[in-house]
Amino acid sequence: MVTVSKERSHGSSYQHERPRNGERVWRRAVNLPLAHSGRHGPIVLHEKNQIDFGRWRVYRFDLPAKAQEHWRGMKGILVNHKVNLKSIFAHDFQAVDFQTHNGASPSLWQRLDRTSQLIDSLTLLDDDKDYHLSFSVRYLLEACLSLGVLHEDNITSEFLRSLRNGDSSSGQLRTSNMLAYIATKGQRWWEPMDIFKDRDITRGCPSRTQRIPEYCCLVRKAVVTPTTIYFSPPTVETSHRILREYKHHQDHFLRIQFLDEKHNGSIRGQIWDEDGDDDHQKEIWDRITRTLREGIRIGGHHYRFLAYGNSQLRESSALFFCDDGDLTCEVIRQQMGTFNTIRNAARYAARMGQCLSTTKAPALPYLYNKVDIVDTGNEWVFTDGVGKISPFLATEIIKSPSIKLSRSRSVVPSAFQFRLGGSKGLLVVWDIGWIEVHLRPSQVKFESPSKRLEIIKVSRTTMATLNRQTITILSSLGVRAEVFLNMLAAQISDYDRVMTDSKIAQQILEANNDENGVLGAMSEMIGDGFMDAQEPFMLTMLDLWRTWCLKQLKDKGRLHVKNGAFVFGGVDETNTLRGWYRESTLLPQVFLQVPNSDDKYEVITGLCIVGRNPTLHPGDIRLVEAVDIPALRHLHDLVVFPAQGDRDIPSMCSGGDLDGDEYFVIWDHELVQIRQHDPMEFRVSAKNEQDKPVTINDVTDFLVNYMKNNCLGIIAHAHLANADQYGAGHPKCLELAALHSQSVDFNKTGIPAKMKKSLQPVSWPHFMEKRGKSHASQTVLGQIYDRVAKVDFQPRYSYAFDARILRRFDIPDELCAQAEELKAQYDIALQNIMNQYGIATEFEVWSTFVLSKPAVGSDYKTQETIGLLRGSLIDNAKAAVFEHLGSQKDKDVLPFVAACYSVTNRQVQERLTELSATAEPPTPQNMPYISFPWLFDRELGILATGTRTEQDGSVQSELSSNIMSTRTSDMPQKDVPASVSASLQGENVQIEEAKELGEGEDSDTFEEVEEEDANQPSPAWIGFGAS
Repeated sequence: MVTVSKERSHGSSYQHERPRNGERVWRRAVNLPLAHSGRHGPIVLHEKNQIDFGRWRVYRFDLPAKAQEHWRGMKGILVNHKVNLKSIFAHDFQAVDFQTHNGASPSLWQRLDRTSQLIDSLTLLDDDKDYHLSFSVRYLLEACLSLGVLHEDNITSEFLRSLRNGDSSSGQLRTSNMLAYIATKGQRWWEPMDIFKDRDITRGCPSRTQRIPEYCCLVRKAVVTPTTIYFSPPTVETSHRILREYKHHQDHFLRIQFLDEKHNGSIRGQIWDEDGDDDHQKEIWDRITRTLREGIRIGGHHYRFLAYGNSQLRESSALFFCDDGDLTCEVIRQQMGTFNTIRNAARYAARMGQCLSTTKAPALPYLYNKVDIVDTGNEWVFTDGVGKISPFLATEIIKSPSIKLSRSRSVVPSAFQFRLGGSKGLLVVWDIGWIEVHLRPSQVKFESPSKRLEIIKVSRTTMATLNRQTITILSSLGVRAEVFLNMLAAQISDYDRVMTDSKIAQQILEANNDENGVLGAMSEMIGDGFMDAQEPFMLTMLDLWRTWCLKQLKDKGRLHVKNGAFVFGGVDETNTLRGWYRESTLLPQVFLQVPNSDDKYEVITGLCIVGRNPTLHPGDIRLVEAVDIPALRHLHDLVVFPAQGDRDIPSMCSGGDLDGDEYFVIWDHELVQIRQHDPMEFRVSAKNEQDKPVTINDVTDFLVNYMKNNCLGIIAHAHLANADQYGAGHPKCLELAALHSQSVDFNKTGIPAKMKKSLQPVSWPHFMEKRGKSHASQTVLGQIYDRVAKVDFQPRYSYAFDARILRRFDIPDELCAQAEELKAQYDIALQNIMNQYGIATEFEVWSTFVLSKPAVGSDYKTQETIGLLRGSLIDNAKAAVFEHLGSQKDKDVLPFVAACYSVTNRQVQERLTELSATAEPPTPQNMPYISFPWLFDRELGILATGTRTEQDGSVQSELSSNIMSTRTSDMPQKDVPASVSASLQGENVQIEEAKELGEGEDSDTFEEVEEEDANQPSPAWIGFGAS
């Protein structure tokens, strides 16, 4: 007898099919039915009458002696598919027969679902308790079961009664939070009743409902794999338009993501143009289609498909909703807008996705007028996606505390990426009516009843960077390898100096400003003396940033360009800038004003190159002349393109536009010495419209079609390898660049790009670290890869905490106990994010410098997503502290922050003492989290330096006193009335402030598109939060 042990992390299964072309073909199976029950209806965690590959861990096979030869072949196949085999003696193994598993004793599912017709009333005569659980508890119980934290065979009647006994709101909250806690920790509980006795669980669960920020919500998530489902407890995230509109129905929303089994990332479909139907994965696609069409059932909740946006599409994700009375999926979609004129399923889905931007909604008392204006251009639209906003409204928007501006720079942004009903794009500050927003036809995508302005992102300047793609293109245009290698040497030297010289470290961090403002905060921490004090968190953050940068250098070729900027693109409304003309030798002009090293704005002049990621065609990088135009000086952190010429500049840059695309502008002397190449003439394919109205089944079918046919990363990698060998101007590379453009538009056109096998590289350059045949690349990319050493990240746990803070107050024990309780709650919320995205350390979440490769999507997108989750995490934790203290004043907050720091120090020292007894080194896996006090980095700076800034009593907003410091001084201003009349002419629209999670990249801007590597571990997919 042989026992086959199948670990949960390898839940896929294969069935043998007939030979094809002389080769054995294996078809992936999602389960094995034991009866002719079919695979219909919503999917559930506990499927009946089937062998559950995803959750059954041990199988017994009885084989006759004559089958030994066949067994040897089967065993080889199982080993190849990473199935763990163990031979045991028959009397050591007690099996449960498949057919009788649901036998005499009532199962957990029978107890929970007492309405099931399969229950024998005689079976339950001695078990007549009511085990009906509230939905929040039932959901979290299934989350624990799906993750293997609890097992249904260990669930007793006593445990269910304990869950049921929390009938009061406080009891339900306690029970829900305890289940969320153990799901997050991931530890297996063999005796479920023990969780009610565990002190760590009690301390880590809030005793009352926490007030989360008004722009946040609790989001549930499920990951559907080919063989099972993983549910995650609610996570605090920034809400979007739909969640806000139906905030009283939050538990009726569920985010679904389709992924392969653990460690395999996304589900791969057809790659080559020559491939036929993807028959060997038919059951997987059928399971996904079944989920999308028939939904998911959890207890009494039946979730059905609602919508997905562009970024969710790329992540194989969608939003589901459970009908609540008269509120149904169809009703919600009708409230989104009018889509019935769209006859393309891909575009239909994209337009619905505009409503899924995560948003914040400040209570602003003003109304404003929406005015329609015209687009400018010929066959090319020069104003595609860009409109106008008045200086007054721009100032009002940033008064919201949810708009995060740096402490040192409080100017009003010049541009806002936005949503307004069915419109989207960019709004740039111009001297128009004081309460006006001007929209162009290119910004209006559909009609919607929503009249609120949602801000996704505000303009700011970050450092321009090169990557492997841009280095390849610049090399093909004449930039010498020595230029990049000199940049590399200087950059590595900077990273080394950051670790030894605090003044140099501040300068370098400020010069390398990041999108999330983390490096600016770290610079201020250094200014408060934490680096000189060798504070462990400070040193760890510096070390992490250095490690991350070196990893980006080695893996991506990410070179920083000091004389460069990464900014939004806008248009010259004055029509002054010279455009691009085919017959002219004069360069087109742009306007750019960015902050310099003195934190003052400077107009850039002279020769520049401009481009947009991803850059695959030699014509994607354009030579331009930067000029100073007085009428444009009110604009900053924005590259202004001309509104005249034979063709607009943005469309030459990888097919860009002005609806929120970001461009790199570089004026480095050695990088602008390039040959100009003709721009790519690739045009969007035919509209691919169908001859009947689009249905929701068409929309869900397109999601499956996209998963099957999306090969964007594969094309990008093939281009990189071919360009490294032949040059970016080679016909193969030009063909791949065109295919890449087609693949980028797949989510809008519905037309996939199919790559011929002849375009696949024969050999991979060694720096790509691919399996299969490889060669040592002699190009600059190979040299960069070879010159950057791999560095391991090690937190500095053994360093002493800052004595300046530890000695500041004589902290009472009661305050320390309160700080410890709130820290425990923050720690579990932090671990939620780490689990969901497979992040190894808390420091990567706090900084957004994630070292691990994402299972799905790009590093750039992951950093953006983590930045938003980090913001919600910090705001939520700080809100809990302020609510606990009943104050936001320094006199109340500073002693509590000191207590948080002291408690964290004590936890670390106690753990170090325990580890020293066993000679075990401290690691992120065995040490307590230490980032909680650093949510209050400003307050820690006050405690360390002994200085106190003048405030209005609030530690939350430091910009209120100088918020009117704008860059619009060069613009004539109209008088602003003292009050606003509600009876204004035009269309009145309320203001809301928003930030996008998952849907902000409508512009298809990518830093570098990656092909997902099956060798890379995927995250654990657990997104938890105390509910």
